[in-house]
Amino acid sequence: MQENYLANWIQALFNSLAPEDYKNGLLVLGGDGRYFNREAAQIIIKIAAGNGVGKILVGK
Repeated sequence: MQENYLANWIQALFNSLAPEDYKNGLLVLGGDGRYFNREAAQIIIKIAAGNGVGKILVGK
């Protein structure tokens, strides 16, 4: 849980993909309820939206 570790990792993932693979696309985000899960989901959602993902489905 170093500062910005997850955000940097998620952005690096988007950087490694071709934009047509995710722009206006659908991201399905799941979790397992462990520590930091809610915070991690918020970080991932914000970065995905900032990269142009069209819809995000979040598991409950």
